[in-house]
Amino acid sequence: MTTFPIDALFEALANNLWRGTLLVVVVAIALRALKRTTAAERYSVWFAVLLVITTAPAVQTAVVWLAASESSTICCDDARHAGSAAACYRI
Repeated sequence: MTTFPIDALFEALANNLWRGTLLVVVVAIALRALKRTTAAERYSVWFAVLLVITTAPAVQTAVVWLAASESSTICCDDARHAGSAAACYRI
């Protein structure tokens, strides 16, 4: 079994650390600049930020995994196929 989905998930989590931090800083500055916001509006904005931060790694992993699975091939260069360059099969 391949570990590609796990590798892609860890890469997505690592990317999400800086993206999530940047998003939080930008939203915090924007909410500070807009002083006339109600608590319900601030709650809605922070809830949306939380949803984006928590779903982004899963979405990125799924996109990368699906894109890789569409273009992946299996090639074998063993002795049986010495006459040909390689026997490749599309997955």
